[in-house]
Amino acid sequence: MLKTKNLNKLLSQNTSAAATALLVLTPAGTLLAYSTPAAPPTTLRSQATLAATIWASYSAHAASTLPAALLATGGGGGPGGEGTRGLRTLDLELASALLSLRRLHSGLLLCLLGPAARPPPPPPTRRPASPTAAPETASPRSSTPTPPLASSAPSAPSASPPQAQARPLETDESSARDMDAGVERGAERADIALLRARGKTLAEWLDRELEAFVMPPGS
Repeated sequence: MLKTKNLNKLLSQNTSAAATALLVLTPAGTLLAYSTPAAPPTTLRSQATLAATIWASYSAHAASTLPAALLATGGGGGPGGEGTRGLRTLDLELASALLSLRRLHSGLLLCLLGPAARPPPPPPTRRPASPTAAPETASPRSSTPTPPLASSAPSAPSASPPQAQARPLETDESSARDMDAGVERGAERADIALLRARGKTLAEWLDRELEAFVMPPGS
């Protein structure tokens, strides 16, 4: 018999910033346990149904496209389970969340939900070029010529070469976009890696604790 109250407590203790919701469900989508604080029951049941549907779709696709040697790496597993045959883990990036699914030895599914990937940083702004100073003109109100501020004697040529006029820095937009995309992909990989690591640890513990659990037929 599955003690859902203890299982709910365990799942609640393993939530984090990367794994904000944890669910245990049957392959048919029946919700058995969940972490708290949780969404309304209707939302939880909808999430469980969606997770089971995604799992069934990818399991069927893997069974029809991947070689049998990749889907059957050995026997064993708990009662009612399928051993290590078939799809064992699935990580997806959805529009509103990150999803990690793991099949336990008992045949149940562990579902971890995390926040969606962080949005990319805003594109860099291009600095406007500094305006060129207009040449000074004599004031029409003054008719007296302005005396020179230096001697009228010809000055010796300067030994230092003339310096180039400083130009404002401009950002290459394509390079900036490539850099932003790389940062975004790195953040996504980090988020899904944290979710996967948490799921692996929790699944190993559940496999030991639920070793004697037998899932009812058709669940």
